[in-house]
This record gives sequence, C-alpha cells and structure tokens, in this order.
Amino acid sequence: MSEPTTAVCQTCGNSVDPNAPPPCPKCGGMGRHYSAGISVSVPCSTSVTATHEHREETKQNNRSLLIVVWGLTIGMPIVGMFLAGPVGAVVGVVASVMTNVLGSRATKTIRTIERNTVHS
Repeated sequence: MSEPTTAVCQTCGNSVDPNAPPPCPKCGGMGRHYSAGISVSVPCSTSVTATHEHREETKQNNRSLLIVVWGLTIGMPIVGMFLAGPVGAVVGVVASVMTNVLGSRATKTIRTIERNTVHS
C-alpha cells in the first residue's frame, strides 16, 4: 500500500503541494525535496514440532528355568566324572543342547518406547 508523496521547499522547508510547479509560494525557492513511502504487509505463519522419546529396557527372568540351567551347568561335569566313553559324550552333548535351549528362554528383554509429540 502506497503512502502519499510529500514535498517541501529546499530553501525554507515550507510544505508545498507535490503536484504544484515551483516556485515556493512562501520564499520563491525553486528546489523541492520529495519523499514517498511504501508499506507492505506480508502474512506469514510458523509452526514447531518437538518429539521426545523415552526408551527403557528391562530384563525379566524365569526363575524355574534359571534353576534348571544352573543345575545342568553345575551337575553335568559331576555326572561326566562317572560316565566315560561314548555314553558320557552323548550325555554331555544332550546336556549342552538342553542348557543352551533353556538358557535362551530363561531371560527376556523387554523394551519400552514412549514418544510424545508437541505441535505449536
């Protein structure tokens, strides 16, 4: 939007009509100083999004499976002292496989993720 143009005499500073020809009606000066302004309005908008993330990891134990795993871990070397040869080898392999399978199921990891998003 344009603001109106103004004019003043360069000699005496008197405000004069910008469309009127010189000389100045007050002092007769021929110089003029013109000024004009422009104002512009531009609409704008902003938005901000923030996300907070909380992660938590916990372990959950199956107590009965842990007891069996520890019993096999401690007991099988003692049994191995009494069994020899191919029978001892087979018993050792079977006990190792059982301990491995049960051990993987004895403990669970639980992950919890919470996200909070804020818009403004």
